[in-house]
Amino acid sequence: MSEGPALPSTGASPTGSDVAPASQMVVVRTGGFAGVNDTVVIAADDSAQVTSKTGETSGCTPDPASLDRLRAIDLAAVGSGMTKTPIADGFAYSVTWAGGSASAAEGDNDGIRAEFLAAAAEVVTSCLASRSSTDPAVQ
Repeated sequence: MSEGPALPSTGASPTGSDVAPASQMVVVRTGGFAGVNDTVVIAADDSAQVTSKTGETSGCTPDPASLDRLRAIDLAAVGSGMTKTPIADGFAYSVTWAGGSASAAEGDNDGIRAEFLAAAAEVVTSCLASRSSTDPAVQ
C-alpha cells in the first residue's frame, strides 16, 4: 500500500463542487433499502460533519483507525468503474480526497475494492455512531 490515497489516473477526476481540497476527505454512502445518502466531510484535523439525505448536518468523530485505513488505500487502484453487478439494496461508497476519487459498491468487492468498501463503511458507521451518542437532537 502507498502513503495515503493516490490520485486516480483516468476517468475518476471529480469536477466542480465535487472536488475536495487536499486538506479534507469526503466519504459518501448511498443506496440501501431505505435509500440512504450520508455524506461525511472530514477536515485535515480529523474533525468531521455528517449530512443525511434529509439535509440534517451535525458534528461527528470518525474512528481514527478506520480513517487511517481508508487513507492508506491507493485510490487509483480502486478506480471508479464497477467490475461486477452491485447487490440489490446494497450500499455504494465514494471517496474524494486531494483532487482524486474512487468508488465501489457492495457486490463489487474483490481485493483492494473489498478493503476500500470495508474502510469507507467503517468511517461512515463510526461517524454516525458518534453523532448519535453526542448530539441530543439525534437521540
